[in-house]
Amino acid sequence: MEKILCKAEKKAESAEIYRLNEQNSLIRTSQGKIETSKTGKSKGYGLRITRNSSTGYSYFSEKKHADKAIKTALKLAKMNKNPVELPLTKKTRKTKTFDKKIQELDFDDLARLIRRINKGTNRHAETLKSQISTYIVKVRVINSRGTDLQKKSTSFLAYAVGKKKKATGIDYYFKKKFSPKVTEVGEKAGKIAKKSAGGKPLSFTGDIVIDPEVLSSFLEKTVLRDVNGKKIDKGQSNWNEKIGEKVSDEFNLTDDPFLDYGAGTTSFDDEAVPTSKTTLIKKGVLKNFLDNLETSRESTGNGFRSNYSSTPSIDTTNIVLEPPERENVFDVKKGVFVKNLSGFHNMNASTGDFALNIGTGFRIKNGKKTKPVRGCMLTGNFYNMINKIKGFHEEDEQKTWFKGPAIRYKGKIVGS
Repeated sequence: MEKILCKAEKKAESAEIYRLNEQNSLIRTSQGKIETSKTGKSKGYGLRITRNSSTGYSYFSEKKHADKAIKTALKLAKMNKNPVELPLTKKTRKTKTFDKKIQELDFDDLARLIRRINKGTNRHAETLKSQISTYIVKVRVINSRGTDLQKKSTSFLAYAVGKKKKATGIDYYFKKKFSPKVTEVGEKAGKIAKKSAGGKPLSFTGDIVIDPEVLSSFLEKTVLRDVNGKKIDKGQSNWNEKIGEKVSDEFNLTDDPFLDYGAGTTSFDDEAVPTSKTTLIKKGVLKNFLDNLETSRESTGNGFRSNYSSTPSIDTTNIVLEPPERENVFDVKKGVFVKNLSGFHNMNASTGDFALNIGTGFRIKNGKKTKPVRGCMLTGNFYNMINKIKGFHEEDEQKTWFKGPAIRYKGKIVGS
C-alpha cells in the first residue's frame, strides 16, 4: 500500500488508500430445507486523490491495477470541485468489535445452529425462512499526512421467519459478538407467528405502543435523514435551520460508536477520522448533525463506505434513545401494540406522513396483550408522533444499530 500511496502522491497534492478484507459464511433455509450455503472472501482498495483543489475517486481489486486506478482518480478529480482535507490521526479509542468465537465457527457449527433455530420455530409454527451468517472484516486506511490505522471486527446474524396460517413471525440477532442464545430467534419467531394467527383488522384511535424495531425504521426514514450533514448542505433536510430549537419531546438521541459489540461500533470511520459520541437531540432540542470530510462542518467521524468500490457517505454507528423517565407503556385499559409494519418505502420522508400496513399487532386490554391484529393500517405523521409521546417503556431493546425502548402515543389505525 505504501508504494501505491507514494506513486499517487507524486501526481497529486494528497492521497488516501482504503483497504477492505472481508470473509463471510452463510447458510440460508427455505421451508426447512437448505437453499444456500456458501463461504466467500473479497479484497479491494478504494483510492482518493486531491489535485488542484479537486477530489477524485477510484478503486481496484488487485495491486497490478493500481496505476490505472490512479489515472482514473486524477481524471475524475477534474469534474469534482470539492477538496477534502485528509486527517492526521495517530490515536483512536479502544472498542470491543472482535469476538474470537465467531472466527472459530466452522460450517458444521453453523449447520447445527440453524437446525436448532428451525427446531425452535417448528415447535410453534412452520419455518418459512431462516439464516445464519458470520462476517470477519479487516480495514486499513493510510494517507499522505502520515495516518495509518487498522481495525478488525466480527459480526453474527441469526434470522428466522415462522408462519402459522396466514400470519408470520420474525425475529433476529445481529451483533459483533456471538451468543449461544442466538438459537432463541427461532423459538421467538414461531411464538409470534402462533400468537398472530387469526388476526383481524380494526379501526382504532387511542393509545398505541410502538415496538423499538418499528421506531428504528421511522427514525431511519426521517430523523436520521434530517441530521445527515450532506442533506443539510444541499438544503434537503427539514431541520436545516433548527440547531438549538425544539424538534421532539424531551428525550436524548445519540450516535454512540463505543457500545460494546454494537452493530455499528468502531474506533474510526472509513476516512480515518476518530469516531466520537455525538449528541443529536438533547431534551428535545436539536444539537448536532452527522458529518464526514466532505461536508461544510468538521467531521464527526461518520464517513463510511459500503464496500471498497464506493465513495464515503454519511452513516450512523449505534443510535441510542434515552428517555427522561420510564414506565410500563402497556399499562393501559385499552390500546394496540404494533410489533411489525410494512411499506416504509412508501412513507413520505420529507413530510413524515405515513400509512403503513400492520403485519403483526395485538390489542391491549387492562395492561395485557390479547387478540392479534393484522390487515389494517397505522396512519399519521412521525414528526407529530415524537412530539406527543405519552410514555417510554421501562426496558431497552437492541437488535441491530438502534438501542431504545418501546413508546406509547395517541394514534390512529384504519381498518380495511
